[in-house]
Amino acid sequence: MDLPFLLRATLRLPQSFSRSSGPGGQNVNKLSTKAHLRLCLSPPPPWLPSYLLPTLLDSPSYVSTTPPGLLLSSSNTRSQAQNVELGIKRMKDLILEAARVGLKGDTSEEQQERVKALERKERSKMLKVKKQRKDVKGGRRAFKAGFE
Repeated sequence: MDLPFLLRATLRLPQSFSRSSGPGGQNVNKLSTKAHLRLCLSPPPPWLPSYLLPTLLDSPSYVSTTPPGLLLSSSNTRSQAQNVELGIKRMKDLILEAARVGLKGDTSEEQQERVKALERKERSKMLKVKKQRKDVKGGRRAFKAGFE
């Protein structure tokens, strides 16, 4: 399922519309095509992980302070529905970008070598213990064979 559809269907984002500015002629002057979308973060929606809140609230260009939340507007097209879709897509991109902020990159070569060395050391230690157990059990067998 597409995330913009999920956002619109499950969140029921409050939407408002106003007259757009810029080129567009009579369409811009008569119709309210500019879409404003609000995602309230107080209380945060249940689907939004709590670790994303500080990152989302640190993006000053989209933050509304009363009540705390994200406020996005879109007036790129002459169609109200397309502007809503673009706003939802921008909201999705903003949330995904906030989720990527804390992620670490690939493991360094040095770290990979260290892990491999530790794995080799652990394997040799395990083989040594197994050999000792084998020798103990083998010694018992040799001892039993002498009594029969």
